Amino acid sequence: MKNILKVLSLLTILILTSCEYEDLDDQQKRLEVIEQSSELYDYVTAMADENDGDSPNDVTCIQFIYPIGIFTVDQNDAVISLDNITGNQSFVDFLSNLDPTENISISYPIATTLDDGTIVSITNNDELFESIEKCIEEQLEIISSCDALLNNSINCVWKVGYSFNDTNDFLGAQFDGSGVTYFEYDDVSDEGSWNSLFIDNQLFINIYLLDNTSIYGQRFNKNWRVEFWSPETMTLSTETGEELIINRYCTPEDTNDCFNLDFEGCENDLTPGIADYILNVYDACISEIMRLDENIDTIVYYETENDALNQMNPMDASVVYNNTLPVETIFVGITDGATNDYAVIEMTLSTVNCP
Repeated sequence: MKNILKVLSLLTILILTSCEYEDLDDQQKRLEVIEQSSELYDYVTAMADENDGDSPNDVTCIQFIYPIGIFTVDQNDAVISLDNITGNQSFVDFLSNLDPTENISISYPIATTLDDGTIVSITNNDELFESIEKCIEEQLEIISSCDALLNNSINCVWKVGYSFNDTNDFLGAQFDGSGVTYFEYDDVSDEGSWNSLFIDNQLFINIYLLDNTSIYGQRFNKNWRVEFWSPETMTLSTETGEELIINRYCTPEDTNDCFNLDFEGCENDLTPGIADYILNVYDACISEIMRLDENIDTIVYYETENDALNQMNPMDASVVYNNTLPVETIFVGITDGATNDYAVIEMTLSTVNCP
């Protein structure tokens, strides 16, 4: 039972910016003590200890994002140290080495803004404890379902899909795993954290790649709100309106190493700058990125956006097409066979000189 609940977080807590705590005498405004004899301390300990039993009393809805800062206080509640905790085992070792007269302390408030603008704020230990209890009592079924979705098997990955509402610069970028995630895009690789949060019936995913200054870190290192989720796909958003579509693939044949909708062709020896393209070669890649069902969904290619929007003058995708520009935009009309919904996306053909 504990393992089911650990995957989703009620709150991402204990990310303490310790360098800001210059005035430790002012701790009563910022910190609250969690005594070793308290049930809240037992919850925190159970969260840290991956080897605890599976009884209902061992569960918690908190998942820590490491590294975290933990204050140690003496029997008079005075701060005596601040430790950097780097992982579950580090946390277990830290807790096991506490003197019986010492307790731990964390920083408040912890807050988030809901869809309707309501600010949910936890300002003390009692509110934190009540939130954990409520999560355990009311969210078992939802958390269990999300756990099955997010706690990927060894063969499952999440790949960035096509968004109609945001940039598609990183189509096909791949995240492998949860908690610790491995990131791949084209010839770039990185790792970082992938942590899930469950706050007042709202699921969040916090992504943090180690190369925070890269264009990938700037794009993905955010606290994403899950607007829609299913076993196959999720729609994520931020408070500033960014959108990220991620699709789940669990078998090797599901992925064709499609990273984007930009395709290259080698120019002909006799006609420099002109290449031969067979457009239906790209059907498989478009289907993967758009998460299409090749049995019922249809893909049609058009030379102009107007033709695509009006579904007229389709190109014959089975015969050779010669580009008219070095980098040419082709418009792709996609029809959902189940709903008959129609959408238009763009792909590019780039003609290059091949050795």
